[in-house]
Order: sequence, then structure tokens, then C-alpha cells
Amino acid sequence: MWWAIREKKSTKPFIQNLSEIENMREGFFEHNDFESVVEHLPEYLKDFSRFGYATGGRKGSIASLAWTDVGTDVLYLRAQNSKTRKPETIPLVGQLKEIIDRRRETRVSESSTGEARFAKYVFHRDGEPVGDFRKAWATACKKAGVTCRLFTTYAGAPRKR
Repeated sequence: MWWAIREKKSTKPFIQNLSEIENMREGFFEHNDFESVVEHLPEYLKDFSRFGYATGGRKGSIASLAWTDVGTDVLYLRAQNSKTRKPETIPLVGQLKEIIDRRRETRVSESSTGEARFAKYVFHRDGEPVGDFRKAWATACKKAGVTCRLFTTYAGAPRKR
């Protein structure tokens, strides 16, 4: 293999693209089905899920959204949390403003010693970042009578697995 590094190739190798046929995203929620599932989620996941549904954000990006990323009327999405690796802004209007306003009310939590502490993350569970919630999601889908669609790539458009 060392000889391949020494030689300079004058032509680019041919790389065949994979077929996109039958490779469509599946598992989109109708709005009423989504809301039925959300009603059966634990409280700390309700706004998390609604934010994802409204923005199409990835769960990792949503979970890492810190209060330092929230302005008065805009969210600043850091490049490292963006699919495109470019910083973005999202205006806080309508449902998104309502979600962030509710999250502000839950920003202060009580530590195990009874002291007040400020949550670093917008979406948290007792001040800690939201972790894996596949079991809670599956349970909520079952209780809502909706075919379980995992909250994987995009919150608003989860894929079947």
C-alpha cells in the first residue's frame, strides 16, 4: 500500500452513487397523533418534543441547547450543533416563544441539599441534560394508541426502525 501513496494519479476514481429509490423517510407524525403522544410523555420531555417537532431539530442539538444560546427574541444555534456545521438563528415567535417562556420558568431547580441551582440547559431533567428517552417515548406512543415512531434523526419527522 505504501506505493499507492508515492504515485500520483492523474484521474479521479469512479465512485458509484447508491440508489435513492425506496429510501424515503418514513414515520412522519400527523399533528394530532404527535400531540397525543406528547400528552403521555413525562413533563420534562413535553417541551423538548414540541421544540423538535416545530424546528425539525436533532435530539442531540436540542439537548445541548444552553441558556447562553438564548437571546431576547432569537435562538443562536452553534455551528458544532448544526447539521450544516454553520451557525444559525431561529426567531422566537409563536409556539417557539411559548416553549422558551415555559422553559424559563423551570430554569431554577433544587439540588439534593435543598439549594437553588440554575440549569445550564434549556431542556433538562432536574438540572441535568436530557438523556436517552426511548423507553418513555415508546410507552407514550403505546398509551396514545399510535404506532411507535422513534425520535431519532428529526424530532418532527422520526423514522421507523
